[in-house]
Amino acid sequence: MTVTGNGGDVTLSSMGGDMTLRVPRGFGMDLELEIAYTRNSSKDFRIAAPGALKPVVSPDWDYAFGSPRKYIRMTGAVNGGGKKVKIATINGNITISE
Repeated sequence: MTVTGNGGDVTLSSMGGDMTLRVPRGFGMDLELEIAYTRNSSKDFRIAAPGALKPVVSPDWDYAFGSPRKYIRMTGAVNGGGKKVKIATINGNITISE
């Protein structure tokens, strides 16, 4: 997906696979990004986004949704914050590029 002009809030979710969002350079965002990965997956997923935010990996397996899963999450303001950007996927990468 691509954000154009001044853009707006973005909410994207997928039951599996990579998610890519392109935003204008300097786009102010408040990020809520989450990758759930299952125990039988490659466990080699990543979040790539502008700014200096660091992803956090949950320490324990969550058994509430069928297949046991862990989470990689990244939250915080980029470019001073602004529009809400919420992206979630399972067993895939999240990339936000300017």
